[in-house]
Amino acid sequence: MTGFVTYETRLKGDFNWALREGSRHFENASLVHDTMRRTTRWLDEIGVDYAVVGAMAMFFHGYQRFTQDVDLLVEAKDVPSLLERLLQHGYVMAAIGTRSIREVETGVRIDFVVAERSPASVAEVVDGVRVASLAKLVELKLIRGITPGRLRHLADAQELIHVLKLPESLADQLHESVRSCYRDIWELVQTIPPDDWELAEMRNRNRPDDPG
Repeated sequence: MTGFVTYETRLKGDFNWALREGSRHFENASLVHDTMRRTTRWLDEIGVDYAVVGAMAMFFHGYQRFTQDVDLLVEAKDVPSLLERLLQHGYVMAAIGTRSIREVETGVRIDFVVAERSPASVAEVVDGVRVASLAKLVELKLIRGITPGRLRHLADAQELIHVLKLPESLADQLHESVRSCYRDIWELVQTIPPDDWELAEMRNRNRPDDPG
Protein backbone atom coordinates (compact mmCIF):
# COMPACT_ATOMS: atom_id res chain seq x y z
CA MET A 1 0.00 0.00 0.00
CA THR A 2 1.53 3.31 -1.14
CA GLY A 3 2.43 5.61 1.72
CA PHE A 4 1.61 3.08 4.45
CA VAL A 5 4.06 3.22 7.36
CA THR A 6 4.05 0.82 10.29
CA TYR A 7 3.92 2.11 13.84
CA GLU A 8 7.29 0.56 14.64
CA THR A 9 8.88 2.33 11.67
CA ARG A 10 7.55 5.67 12.87
CA LEU A 11 8.96 5.03 16.35
CA LYS A 12 12.39 4.18 14.96
CA GLY A 13 12.40 6.99 12.43
CA ASP A 14 11.73 9.96 14.69
CA PHE A 15 13.26 9.88 18.16
CA ASN A 16 11.45 12.98 19.41
CA TRP A 17 8.10 11.71 18.15
CA ALA A 18 8.77 8.36 19.83
CA LEU A 19 9.43 10.13 23.15
CA ARG A 20 6.17 12.05 22.86
CA GLU A 21 4.31 8.90 21.89
CA GLY A 22 5.76 7.07 24.90
CA SER A 23 4.53 9.83 27.17
CA ARG A 24 1.07 9.75 25.59
CA HIS A 25 0.92 6.01 26.12
CA PHE A 26 1.00 6.41 29.90
CA GLU A 27 -1.78 8.98 29.59
CA ASN A 28 -4.01 6.46 27.72
CA ALA A 29 -3.63 8.60 24.59
CA SER A 30 -1.08 6.87 22.33
CA LEU A 31 -1.88 5.50 18.88
CA VAL A 32 -1.87 2.02 20.42
CA HIS A 33 -4.62 3.07 22.84
CA ASP A 34 -6.54 4.74 20.01
CA THR A 35 -6.28 1.63 17.82
CA MET A 36 -7.37 -0.65 20.64
CA ARG A 37 -10.43 1.44 21.48
CA ARG A 38 -11.53 1.87 17.87
CA THR A 39 -11.09 -1.82 17.10
CA THR A 40 -12.81 -3.11 20.22
CA ARG A 41 -15.66 -0.62 19.80
CA TRP A 42 -16.18 -1.95 16.28
CA LEU A 43 -16.08 -5.56 17.54
CA ASP A 44 -18.74 -4.63 20.09
CA GLU A 45 -20.89 -3.15 17.33
CA ILE A 46 -20.76 -6.29 15.18
CA GLY A 47 -21.17 -8.65 18.13
CA VAL A 48 -17.79 -10.44 18.11
CA ASP A 49 -16.75 -11.96 21.43
CA TYR A 50 -13.27 -10.84 22.53
CA ALA A 51 -11.04 -9.83 25.44
CA VAL A 52 -7.94 -7.63 25.43
CA VAL A 53 -4.87 -9.59 26.52
CA GLY A 54 -1.10 -9.03 26.41
CA ALA A 55 0.62 -5.82 27.51
CA MET A 56 -2.52 -3.72 27.08
CA ALA A 57 -4.40 -5.96 29.51
CA MET A 58 -1.47 -5.68 31.91
CA PHE A 59 -1.77 -1.90 31.57
CA PHE A 60 -5.40 -1.88 32.65
CA HIS A 61 -4.75 -4.29 35.52
CA GLY A 62 -2.16 -1.92 36.97
CA TYR A 63 1.23 -2.88 35.50
CA GLN A 64 1.96 -0.21 32.93
CA ARG A 65 4.70 -0.41 30.36
CA PHE A 66 5.04 0.72 26.79
CA THR A 67 3.90 -1.60 24.03
CA GLN A 68 3.78 -1.41 20.24
CA ASP A 69 0.78 -3.63 19.56
CA VAL A 70 -2.62 -4.87 20.70
CA ASP A 71 -3.45 -8.51 21.53
CA LEU A 72 -7.07 -9.65 21.34
CA LEU A 73 -8.39 -13.02 22.51
CA VAL A 74 -11.06 -14.37 20.14
CA GLU A 75 -12.69 -17.71 19.41
CA ALA A 76 -11.12 -19.73 16.62
CA LYS A 77 -14.42 -19.96 14.74
CA ASP A 78 -14.59 -16.16 14.47
CA VAL A 79 -11.10 -15.58 13.04
CA PRO A 80 -11.65 -16.18 9.27
CA SER A 81 -14.76 -13.98 8.97
CA LEU A 82 -13.32 -11.42 11.37
CA LEU A 83 -10.16 -10.97 9.30
CA GLU A 84 -12.20 -10.74 6.11
CA ARG A 85 -14.42 -8.01 7.54
CA LEU A 86 -11.54 -6.07 9.03
CA LEU A 87 -9.74 -6.00 5.68
CA GLN A 88 -12.78 -4.13 4.36
CA HIS A 89 -12.87 -1.80 7.35
CA GLY A 90 -9.57 0.10 7.31
CA TYR A 91 -7.10 -2.69 8.12
CA VAL A 92 -4.44 -4.62 6.19
CA MET A 93 -2.72 -7.94 6.84
CA ALA A 94 0.48 -7.57 8.85
CA ALA A 95 1.92 -10.68 7.19
CA ILE A 96 0.52 -13.36 4.94
CA GLY A 97 -0.49 -16.55 6.72
CA THR A 98 -0.78 -14.96 10.17
CA ARG A 99 -3.60 -13.81 12.45
CA SER A 100 -2.09 -10.32 12.61
CA ILE A 101 -3.44 -7.17 10.99
CA ARG A 102 -2.62 -3.47 11.06
CA GLU A 103 -4.90 -0.48 11.26
CA VAL A 104 -4.15 1.62 8.18
CA GLU A 105 -4.72 4.92 10.01
CA THR A 106 -2.09 4.28 12.70
CA GLY A 107 0.04 1.39 11.41
CA VAL A 108 -0.44 -0.36 14.78
CA ARG A 109 -0.40 -4.17 14.70
CA ILE A 110 -3.24 -6.21 16.18
CA ASP A 111 -2.57 -9.87 16.99
CA PHE A 112 -5.46 -12.29 17.46
CA VAL A 113 -4.90 -14.96 20.10
CA VAL A 114 -7.16 -18.00 19.72
CA ALA A 115 -9.29 -18.95 22.72
CA GLU A 116 -10.40 -22.47 23.61
CA ARG A 117 -13.68 -21.12 24.97
CA SER A 118 -15.69 -17.92 24.87
CA PRO A 119 -13.54 -14.90 25.85
CA ALA A 120 -16.60 -13.49 27.60
CA SER A 121 -16.21 -16.21 30.24
CA VAL A 122 -12.80 -14.83 31.28
CA ALA A 123 -13.34 -11.11 30.64
CA GLU A 124 -14.10 -8.17 32.88
CA VAL A 125 -14.52 -4.46 32.19
CA VAL A 126 -11.72 -2.20 33.45
CA ASP A 127 -11.95 1.55 32.75
CA GLY A 128 -14.44 0.86 29.98
CA VAL A 129 -12.24 -1.77 28.32
CA ARG A 130 -13.15 -5.47 28.14
CA VAL A 131 -9.96 -7.20 29.27
CA ALA A 132 -9.08 -10.73 30.30
CA SER A 133 -9.32 -11.36 34.02
CA LEU A 134 -6.08 -11.17 35.94
CA ALA A 135 -6.00 -14.95 36.40
CA LYS A 136 -6.52 -15.54 32.68
CA LEU A 137 -3.87 -12.96 31.78
CA VAL A 138 -1.30 -14.62 34.04
CA GLU A 139 -2.26 -18.03 32.68
CA LEU A 140 -1.74 -16.89 29.08
CA LYS A 141 1.61 -15.34 29.96
CA LEU A 142 2.77 -18.61 31.52
CA ILE A 143 1.50 -20.75 28.64
CA ARG A 144 3.29 -18.57 26.10
CA GLY A 145 6.35 -18.23 28.30
CA ILE A 146 7.09 -21.94 28.44
CA THR A 147 7.22 -21.96 24.63
CA PRO A 148 10.82 -21.82 23.33
CA GLY A 149 11.85 -18.27 22.46
CA ARG A 150 9.10 -16.61 24.49
CA LEU A 151 10.79 -16.19 27.86
CA ARG A 152 9.79 -12.53 28.08
CA HIS A 153 6.24 -13.70 28.89
CA LEU A 154 7.58 -15.40 32.03
CA ALA A 155 9.21 -12.09 32.92
CA ASP A 156 5.83 -10.40 32.51
CA ALA A 157 4.23 -12.97 34.81
CA GLN A 158 6.96 -12.29 37.36
CA GLU A 159 6.34 -8.54 37.14
CA LEU A 160 2.60 -9.00 37.58
CA ILE A 161 3.14 -11.12 40.69
CA HIS A 162 5.50 -8.52 42.14
CA VAL A 163 3.77 -5.27 41.21
CA LEU A 164 0.22 -6.42 41.95
CA LYS A 165 1.20 -8.49 45.00
CA LEU A 166 -0.56 -11.55 43.64
CA PRO A 167 -1.12 -14.38 46.14
CA GLU A 168 0.27 -17.88 45.81
CA SER A 169 -3.33 -19.13 45.89
CA LEU A 170 -3.94 -17.63 42.44
CA ALA A 171 -2.38 -20.83 41.11
CA ASP A 172 -5.62 -22.62 41.94
CA GLN A 173 -7.42 -20.53 39.29
CA LEU A 174 -4.94 -21.37 36.53
CA HIS A 175 -4.85 -24.25 34.07
CA GLU A 176 -3.22 -27.26 35.69
CA SER A 177 -0.41 -27.21 33.09
CA VAL A 178 1.02 -23.95 34.50
CA ARG A 179 0.14 -24.12 38.20
CA SER A 180 3.54 -25.40 39.28
CA CYS A 181 5.26 -22.83 37.06
CA TYR A 182 3.27 -20.05 38.74
CA ARG A 183 4.17 -21.30 42.21
CA ASP A 184 7.86 -21.54 41.29
CA ILE A 185 7.87 -17.95 40.02
CA TRP A 186 5.86 -16.75 43.02
CA GLU A 187 8.40 -18.28 45.41
CA LEU A 188 11.27 -16.71 43.44
CA VAL A 189 9.64 -13.28 43.62
CA GLN A 190 9.56 -13.45 47.42
CA THR A 191 13.36 -13.82 47.51
CA ILE A 192 14.35 -10.91 45.24
CA PRO A 193 15.73 -7.87 47.14
CA PRO A 194 13.90 -4.53 46.65
CA ASP A 195 16.96 -2.89 45.05
CA ASP A 196 17.05 -5.56 42.36
CA TRP A 197 13.39 -4.92 41.60
CA GLU A 198 14.03 -1.21 41.14
CA LEU A 199 16.79 -1.87 38.61
CA ALA A 200 14.68 -4.40 36.73
CA GLU A 201 11.69 -2.07 36.58
CA MET A 202 13.83 0.74 35.15
CA ARG A 203 14.96 -1.61 32.36
CA ASN A 204 11.53 -3.06 31.65
CA ARG A 205 9.25 -0.04 31.87
CA ASN A 206 9.90 1.19 28.34
CA ARG A 207 11.09 -1.98 26.62
CA PRO A 208 9.24 -2.82 23.41
CA ASP A 209 7.39 -6.05 22.80
CA ASP A 210 8.80 -8.67 20.51
CA PRO A 211 6.64 -9.68 17.54
CA GLY A 212 3.86 -12.09 18.47
